[in-house]
Amino acid sequence: MNNKLEQKILDLKKEYQQDKYHNSDKNIDDIDKNVIIDQANKVSNEVLNVFFKDEEPPLKIASLMKKLGFDLFKNSQFPQKELSGLLALNLKEKLAGKYSNRVIIVNGQDSIGHQRFTIAHELAHYIFDAIEDKEYYEAYYRTDEENTKKIKEYRANKFAANLLMPEDIFRRKYYELLKEYKDTDLVKNALTVVFKVSYTAVNYRIDELELGL
Repeated sequence: MNNKLEQKILDLKKEYQQDKYHNSDKNIDDIDKNVIIDQANKVSNEVLNVFFKDEEPPLKIASLMKKLGFDLFKNSQFPQKELSGLLALNLKEKLAGKYSNRVIIVNGQDSIGHQRFTIAHELAHYIFDAIEDKEYYEAYYRTDEENTKKIKEYRANKFAANLLMPEDIFRRKYYELLKEYKDTDLVKNALTVVFKVSYTAVNYRIDELELGL
C-alpha cells in the first residue's frame, strides 16, 4: 500500500469528519454551492498531487483504489438500471463474508467511462462522509435527480469530475484538440478517449469550466 497516499486520505477524512456538511442529506440549493465545489476541488487536487502528479490522463482509478485497500467488483445484474454502484465499508459480516471491509461494486452494464466515474464518486463518499472503522453504506443512483440534490451527492459528483478530468489538464487538452480538429463534436469525442470518461461527463465538464465561450 502507498503509505503517502494512504496517510493523505486518512488526514482528509479526519478533517472532513468535523465539517458541518459531513454526510449531509440537506438540499444543495439551500446553501452556497461554491462552498461545496471548493471542497470537492481542493480535496481531489490533493489526491491528484500525491497519486497523479506530472502524469498524463487517463487517471488509473482502479490502481488508486487498490492502493487504498479497496476491492472493486462488477455486477451486471443490478436490479435497477439507474443504480450505478455501491460503497460498503466494514460490512463484511453483513455481506456474508464474501467481500472485504472496503468494497465498491459497479454496474457492469454501464460504460467503462460511467464505471470509472462511479468509482471516483464513491471515493468521495469514503473521504467526505464515512467515519473510519464504522459501518457505512452508499448507493449511487446516476439518474436519480432528487438524490443528486443532496449535498453529499453533489459534492461527490464534483469531486469525481475534477479527479478524472483535472481542470488544468482538461483545459489544455480541450484547446489542443480544438486547434487540431476545429470541430467541437470531434473534440468532445476525443476527450472521452483521452480521459476515459463518458460523453455526458465531458459535456458537463466543458459547461462548468465554460470552455469554448
